[in-house]
Amino acid sequence: GRPSRARRSQASAIDRERERPRVRAMLKGLKKLVGRDDGPRLPTCPLGEVRLAQAIHYGLGPSPSVLAYDPIQKLLAVGSQQGEVKLLGRAGVEQLLAYDVDEPRPGAVNLLEFAPNMHTLLSAHDGGFIVVWDLLSRRARLRLSANDVVTSLHAPIGSAFVFVGTAVGLALVIDLCPPDGPPRFCSFHIGRELVPPQALRSAAVVAVAASPLQEELLLVAWDDGTIALFDMLKKRALLARYALRGGEAAAERESHTTAAPTCLSWHSSGRQFVVGYSDGQLAAWAVASPLRPQLTLAASPGTEGLRRPIRSVYWGNAPAGAGVVPALYLLGGTLLEAELDAVVMLRGESWAERLLFSGGLSRHGSGSVCTVRSFVLAGGGLLQNGGVHRPAHLIVLSAQGELLLYSLTHTGVAPLAWPSALAPAQRVTAVCRLNGARTRKALRMGENPFGPWPMRGGELRAVHCEQLVLAACADGSLAAYDGATRGLLPLRACECRAEDGLLRAREPA
Repeated sequence: GRPSRARRSQASAIDRERERPRVRAMLKGLKKLVGRDDGPRLPTCPLGEVRLAQAIHYGLGPSPSVLAYDPIQKLLAVGSQQGEVKLLGRAGVEQLLAYDVDEPRPGAVNLLEFAPNMHTLLSAHDGGFIVVWDLLSRRARLRLSANDVVTSLHAPIGSAFVFVGTAVGLALVIDLCPPDGPPRFCSFHIGRELVPPQALRSAAVVAVAASPLQEELLLVAWDDGTIALFDMLKKRALLARYALRGGEAAAERESHTTAAPTCLSWHSSGRQFVVGYSDGQLAAWAVASPLRPQLTLAASPGTEGLRRPIRSVYWGNAPAGAGVVPALYLLGGTLLEAELDAVVMLRGESWAERLLFSGGLSRHGSGSVCTVRSFVLAGGGLLQNGGVHRPAHLIVLSAQGELLLYSLTHTGVAPLAWPSALAPAQRVTAVCRLNGARTRKALRMGENPFGPWPMRGGELRAVHCEQLVLAACADGSLAAYDGATRGLLPLRACECRAEDGLLRAREPA
């Protein structure tokens, strides 16, 4: 018959005892490598005799700066200040996108945008370059130049067009599927001079977004306070202009007291949109009522103190029991003196409930506070504005280069359900890849402390990272990376002391 639960537990304990000598011997070998002052002694080999067979890029590159999420393919893209773009899919799926060898690598990645259902990713770099990535071949398809600094990027869902904002006040259009060649810029554009009264100077475009219901309706915001809605089918026809102080004339008179818009987001119905401003204020508008906003509110409570500018805003929903409630997700807007730079969620019918998702304490530094650099929502359905319906996770990129994952429960209070995804890049002295199933099982004993990885996209190739990787770092630490959970195993608490060569725990584990 079937063995009892006690007998099965006893057999499992025996298996663990058998595996411990193997793991102990493996750690002893790594300890010898790390404990040497001069590092591992490897035989010299002429460069002409080196033949690269396989290479795996694990984790994030140095200085990650921006995130993007594809709600259809369930992929996460991470751009870095060195111009690298990394794709993360389901457990074991990672890909560092490759440039052509004969092309110079562009500057830092400032913006990332997926073109849903097009197998395309766009990255905006320093110098006005836009790289179009082919996700099927995982290589750069071509490189476009906007001839100026790119300030905003928007790819509507189900569309072959991408809208680009520039620092000289132009809203450009990229056609991803022209009938006679590769992607290119279209011949027409929208400028600030088309909005009456004409400005004496050009103002930078801070945000551009197409309507979720009518792709030809384009909403453009400039940093001088101008927000206008255009009809692209009628070639730059102005439909409405939205002024925070009520009316165009009043906006012109009070332009020196009106905070500049910094970002905007459509509601999935296409009838409303919200605008974030540099003083931490928010304004919700109805498309049919351009004279005054429906609602104005602040991202942080209280009337005293300076607020951080709102750098990003998304109008969606949040889980609440079996249903959802309206929610605004903001990056910034917190009190400058009293609060951390964090992701703020305002939810409820009147957005009265406020939740803060801050980076907390660094998991790999000296306990310094993490500031938030970028965020995305993941793990839900698809909204018409390209967002996520009933999102399950909030993924935050900190300024220290860490990915932090929050669980959006019905109470909204799971501040650090997933402590750390991938550590910042550091110098690695030696790497050992564990392929034995029994060894991996021995190290993964017990309950998984990180929870499931929310990405579900991509497919497993011949070379992937669904395994344990032990890294011996130059600072004397050992780290075990788990490709199945994207987390650091408890082995990260060990360090090597050169004076006696013993492994000691940094913290109780």
